[in-house]
Amino acid sequence: MVNSLSNFILITISTIFSFLLVVDVVVGAGLMTIAFPLLPRWLTVSVVIGPICTLFVPYRRKVTITLCVCAIFVPVYGVELYLETVSYLAPRLDAGRRGIDFDLRTKNEVVKDLRERGVDAYPLVPLGSILKSGPDGKFHSKIRVNGIEIFPLAPAVAGKTTVLCNETGKWLTFQADENGFRNPEGIWSQQDIQVAIIGDSFAQGICVEKRYTPASLIGSAVGRTISLGGAAAGPLSQLAVITEYLPKIRPEHVLWFYFEGNDIENLRLESKTSVLRNYLSDGFSQGLLGWKNELNDAMSSAVDTAFKDRSDGMLELRRRVSMISQVLSLRYLQVAFGGGRQISDEELELLSNILAEGKKRAASWGGQVTFIYLPDWTSFYSGISSAVSASQNTSTRLLETVHRVGIPVIDIRRAFSKNAKPQEMFSRPGRHYSIKGYQMLADAVTKEFSASHTLKAKSRVTQEKGLVQ
Repeated sequence: MVNSLSNFILITISTIFSFLLVVDVVVGAGLMTIAFPLLPRWLTVSVVIGPICTLFVPYRRKVTITLCVCAIFVPVYGVELYLETVSYLAPRLDAGRRGIDFDLRTKNEVVKDLRERGVDAYPLVPLGSILKSGPDGKFHSKIRVNGIEIFPLAPAVAGKTTVLCNETGKWLTFQADENGFRNPEGIWSQQDIQVAIIGDSFAQGICVEKRYTPASLIGSAVGRTISLGGAAAGPLSQLAVITEYLPKIRPEHVLWFYFEGNDIENLRLESKTSVLRNYLSDGFSQGLLGWKNELNDAMSSAVDTAFKDRSDGMLELRRRVSMISQVLSLRYLQVAFGGGRQISDEELELLSNILAEGKKRAASWGGQVTFIYLPDWTSFYSGISSAVSASQNTSTRLLETVHRVGIPVIDIRRAFSKNAKPQEMFSRPGRHYSIKGYQMLADAVTKEFSASHTLKAKSRVTQEKGLVQ
């Protein structure tokens, strides 16, 4: 009985790590590096081979090895499972304390309920979700217009009610503007847009009401501001946004939001996407404004097809599989020990080229780019010195690259660090900023921005309209 149990445990552990190793080597996902950032690759391989070899050792030694393996992996994965569970339950418990019934519906269910009420609703479209891998090893857009591959940069179907997210108990929606971004209707026809914000979901102001988004808060202080943020957009997507959309509105200032949590990961995906890679070449453009109607029809059709193909049961299964894979890869523990979020010299060089092109293209109409460095929750939640050192080393190298390009930087970490409880800047670990976080971001930007530019802030953002302190 004990011998059979030992075999079962060892085979199970061997299978798990073999799976992670295959994904790491074949897909290039880096899961083993994420799971064990302090171990060299050869030792990781030995963790896989070791349990297999023990199948051929004597019984007593096998029991000893099994006990040792259990003593290591049970506590490690127990802690990781606890952290994952706390992160999942935290917003629900917080909503209960505030007397709010947490809306447990999935995004798919919210869209379906809105449509049943006669609302032409669509889910938010993360840019990565429209990609598919091709036989050439590159990623390609699923969207076709007149047979031509088009990579849309907007995160929503233009003019439609868009289901955003739910991190605090309530599902938020917004009405997408005429180009599919989160802005007031008609803003594209305005002639005096002074500031454009580009970036990912943080630039979009995801998971907070419209009045607390960066564009609303910064705009109330410095003048009309437009947001061109999109979920999961990385630096190449942002260069594409500058190329496709900003020459039309010619903003005086471009605020380039860079999120330290995943922008490099997004860049790795984008660098394998043919259409986005082409934006590094002078003169390349998809002409998205000229395809506006056709692109919107193609987007809505693609989203409708995906919506019909995804049953609630399938979405729930994917959510559970995703949670299991996150636990297996030790997502929280690898952060605590400084793993992940490394940037290679090649990636820094690519980012430098992207920023230089963005700066040059903004200068063509007299615009100036400012780099806004957005901290992840790990900058404040990790108590392990090695994690802090690894994060600081990566950010230092990255910001030095930005300075060499000649782009001014506003580092939001400084503003968050001044708060006695910087964790309050986040809705919960691993998620987006809270209302207070967005307010402090906007206040820091307008304060430093007005001090170093001719564009003067009208007033401190946190004093506008009775916003929460």
